Amino acid sequence: MKPRFVVLTFCALSFLALFAFAKEPRWYTQPGTPVTLVSSGFELRAKMPQGWSYTTDRGFMPPPTCASSSRVVGVFHTGREWDRFLASALRDGDQRYVLKIGGHPAVSSRYAREGRTIRSIYINLSDLQPDSGAVWTFEGSSTPEGSECEQQFAAMIESAKITRAAATSR
Repeated sequence: MKPRFVVLTFCALSFLALFAFAKEPRWYTQPGTPVTLVSSGFELRAKMPQGWSYTTDRGFMPPPTCASSSRVVGVFHTGREWDRFLASALRDGDQRYVLKIGGHPAVSSRYAREGRTIRSIYINLSDLQPDSGAVWTFEGSSTPEGSECEQQFAAMIESAKITRAAATSR
C-alpha cells in the first residue's frame, strides 16, 4: 500500500508543479480588444487577442508573427438546413467536438493536410433566423507559431456573441 501512496503523491505533486511553473501566453492574460462585425443580417461581437486586427475588406488578421502563414475567413449563411449543411461540410477523419458559441450550438472540426492545419467552427444560428448558420475557418502552418495562432483564433471565436443585426434607419 505504501508504494502506491508514494506514486500517487509524486503524480499529484508533478501535476501541481506543471501548473505552478507553466506560463500562460501573454495574449491570453491580456484583455481582448472588443470588435463588432455586421454581415448578412447578423452581428458578431468578440474579443480579439492582443496583436490581432480587423479590416472590413480582409476580416480578422492574425498578429504579424503568424499573419504570413495563417488566415481566418468567416461567412454567414442563410437558406441552408443545419443538419444537411453540417453533414456535407464535415469530412471523415476530422477531429470534432461539440460546443456552444454565445449560446448557439456549434461543432469544431480540425484536420491537417500538407503541413497546414485547418480548423472550422460551424455555428447553428437557426434560433435567430431559420436555416442559417456561420462558418469561421482558421488555416495556418503546422508549426508552433501556427498552433499558437490557432489557439488565439479559437479563444476569439469562443468569446463571440452573435445576434440579429439591428435594423438601421435612414
